[in-house]
Amino acid sequence: MDVTGAVLGVYESESLTAAYTSLSRALQPPLRAVVRIDSSHQPTILIPPGTLLSAELIDTAAHLLRPEVFGLRSQFPTDAATFPDSDVLLIPYRFGEEAATAVLVGEAGSFGEDPEPWRRLASALARMEEREQSQQKLRAECELLRQRAEESEAMHTLGLATNRSLDPDEVLSLVARFARTLLGAHYATVSTVRNDTVELVASIGLRGEHGGADELAARIVAAGKPLRIGGADANLDPSEFPLHVQQGMVVGLGVPLTLFGDTF
Repeated sequence: MDVTGAVLGVYESESLTAAYTSLSRALQPPLRAVVRIDSSHQPTILIPPGTLLSAELIDTAAHLLRPEVFGLRSQFPTDAATFPDSDVLLIPYRFGEEAATAVLVGEAGSFGEDPEPWRRLASALARMEEREQSQQKLRAECELLRQRAEESEAMHTLGLATNRSLDPDEVLSLVARFARTLLGAHYATVSTVRNDTVELVASIGLRGEHGGADELAARIVAAGKPLRIGGADANLDPSEFPLHVQQGMVVGLGVPLTLFGDTF
């Protein structure tokens, strides 16, 4: 087996999946299958696709501290039926606070007795995982910055639009439209306090026309602070508010606003 070539291939790969693919190619033959087991004991990369491992083998792979070779016939008969006359090499490795295991199935006796080459491979895979994590974090940060830039631009545009109008209803419609766009919501409503009652005065995306009182808006105005509706740690349960139940609300956000001295 060209373990050195496999290690180099991992280091040169652009992604974790590419690293495992390179590993499988470098060690064939006598390698027959490669599987990555993640920290939750789930197979996440399967080469060839559709490779099945027994629960016993996966459990063993998830609890090792160093590379070890096992004979399938003697210890994992279910896997031996899929891969006759084979051994399995389990290579655990850690990266950050997480862990994973590379499972290599090959011809009996093909992995040798020296564990040092496999330790180098474990180190290469761990570095690849760390690099993948770093890239995912960077992509997430870039996406967050992009969203913030879009939100900033949208709020600037909203400010310019509202400054051109002294009509409260027109301003509220603009607020509803921009709020729906910014939050990616299915619909947005704006209510106002008139004659000591809360009335729905603007809506974007509602299925059908609605007016009159909105109990959800009344609760938000009374609270005087943003409230989350539905989901974990929510302040309110969507089922309490018929108008929004009709719209299929699962989660939502209510924010009190002040405009021209009124609360919305």
